[in-house]
Amino acid sequence: MNLTSLKVLMLRGNLISDYSPVGGYYNGLTTKDFSLSNFGDIVFRAADYNIDGQIGTVNASLSSTIPTKIYLKFEKYSSKGVLIKEVLSGYTSLYGNSVKIIVPSGMDCKNGSYVVISGYERADYKRLASRLIINPVDFNF
Repeated sequence: MNLTSLKVLMLRGNLISDYSPVGGYYNGLTTKDFSLSNFGDIVFRAADYNIDGQIGTVNASLSSTIPTKIYLKFEKYSSKGVLIKEVLSGYTSLYGNSVKIIVPSGMDCKNGSYVVISGYERADYKRLASRLIINPVDFNF
């Protein structure tokens, strides 16, 4: 194959045992990703939550290799780790270096409950890219 015009090759997350076919044009690639793991391409940060346990905005910082959309899963657990509520948000578009994520209603941290936000690359929610656990701690002095 003569792929001299190929400049971007993103193969991450694929279990490829033989990379020799790309050897002839590897040095000409300007952007490439052959990593097996994509974890860390999205970093979630809870911007704030109030005394009532309501979660404010969640920001997502993105690496340059993240796809243009992710699939979000929101889970609320009791203080004993029992799943109370789960919301699959479908895909969320990712544009720019920082994305604000709207947390669905009912996802709060009251009475010791906590919220888990997970971002997946695939619509089947199987390729995890990042996870945030929001578990506020009360300090009593």
